[in-house]
Amino acid sequence: MRFFAALFAFGMVCFAPCEAIVHAQATTTTSVDLSSPRRTVTSFLTSAHEGRWQDAARALDLREIPTNRQSELGIKTAQDLASVLDARRVNASALTETPRESDTAFEVTEVAGVDTIVAVRRVRHDGVTTWLFTPATVRAASQLAQRVDRGPLGNFVPRALIEHEMGGLEAWQWIAGLLALVLSISIAWAAGKLITSVACRIAGKGDRGQHVRKLADAIEAPLRAGLFLGAVGLFAEVIHLPPGAMTALGRIYGVVWVVTAAWLFLRLVDFGASEVADRAAQRDGWRARGTRTRVMVLRRVLRIVGIVVLSAVLLMQFDPVRQLGLSLLASAGVAGVVVGLAAQRTIGNLLAGIQLSFTQPLRVGDEVVIEGQGGSVEEINLSYVVIKLWDQRSLIVPMTKLLESAFENGTRASSEMYGDVKMLVDFGTPFDRVRQDITAFVKQHPLFDGRKVAVQVSDAKERTAELRVVVSAADSDKLFELRCATREFLLGILQKLDSGRYLPRVRVNQPSPTSPTIAASADASA
Repeated sequence: MRFFAALFAFGMVCFAPCEAIVHAQATTTTSVDLSSPRRTVTSFLTSAHEGRWQDAARALDLREIPTNRQSELGIKTAQDLASVLDARRVNASALTETPRESDTAFEVTEVAGVDTIVAVRRVRHDGVTTWLFTPATVRAASQLAQRVDRGPLGNFVPRALIEHEMGGLEAWQWIAGLLALVLSISIAWAAGKLITSVACRIAGKGDRGQHVRKLADAIEAPLRAGLFLGAVGLFAEVIHLPPGAMTALGRIYGVVWVVTAAWLFLRLVDFGASEVADRAAQRDGWRARGTRTRVMVLRRVLRIVGIVVLSAVLLMQFDPVRQLGLSLLASAGVAGVVVGLAAQRTIGNLLAGIQLSFTQPLRVGDEVVIEGQGGSVEEINLSYVVIKLWDQRSLIVPMTKLLESAFENGTRASSEMYGDVKMLVDFGTPFDRVRQDITAFVKQHPLFDGRKVAVQVSDAKERTAELRVVVSAADSDKLFELRCATREFLLGILQKLDSGRYLPRVRVNQPSPTSPTIAASADASA
């Protein structure tokens, strides 16, 4: 979630400068293009949405108004007419860009209950042809504004809340907007609670119900965020916001929807990976480790793909950086070649990680020996593997090195393992008796899995014999404990048998006192 918050903040940082640049460029351009019906209406609406009412009034034919009142009444008329065009959702692109000489006027829109239509007409002054809103439109602007449809709420709002504006919104729209936010939060919380409760009730109390409850917990937050956004969008239509506000809100709205969708996708990926791993854990150990390995790598790949797509779509929401977002998706081939040449080793590790997740020469939990170091596979990432050694140290092995060099895997096909205990004993050791005692001890040991126990003389050296005990256990940890216990028991047997005479000894042959060599030595000394 912290990642999405940071990414959303980045989007807002990009969005604010972009809007500021566009607004600055618009405010510095004070000229109003009145050369065609389309340009007149477009310039009028643009100036009105940016609060440049004097520029907007230049699109009105004010010749019937006294000169000393044209400035005051022009601004008031422009405000009334702008509210009419915004409420009617007037699309300036529907008007012609290149009128014919015979064309003198064009209808822009009309309001039910008012005979006068909103129109622009051709005006020639000092040899210059312009298109202005007709005097009849100017005279009826106030009446049109009063009769215009302001939506299901605006039609019943007192006139005082309509006349006062701030930031391009009427006073009642600000009040309704704040109430809509509070209601949207309440609706999202209540609807999310209701949906999850109904789903859990329908699923029941068995395994199916447990899975549904886990899913509901996983997607609860993004689900409520989506419900909140849906309620906000509905209230925005009910409040009947002007096109300028709808455009600005729409950009933010789109960004938040993208982030929410990505949030839901990643939650579903995590939930699916967790469910598959839990179900695999109920089966045979080595199969479960194989499934966990595939799920772990696939989950990381999907998260990376999701984040890349999210970043590209977010960038495409803003015009100044839209090309960067398109390039991130459309130019993936060229970018892949360039990045591949610059980071061959890194990408090689990533591809090796994906390859390992499917070929599976090792899995999470396997007992392996790599470069003389033995331990269990604790974690498999896309670029490296973490081996947990017996002394709690971690051995980090790059993925490419792991696949290019040989290593031992004692639990690839099964977690069950064989182990042996070797000990040097005297040649006179009663092997049958020792074999019986050790076999009885191992068979009654709780760590023995019942598969194999054997006592053998594996070698005869110059002065001692080598006794080898083979045992089996369910996994490497149990095998290690069983080997230690067997070694200790074997040593105890050898210590107790005939006072330890069967432990390894060094034999020295000493000549007897009556031998000729000793007698000759005694006579010489006398």
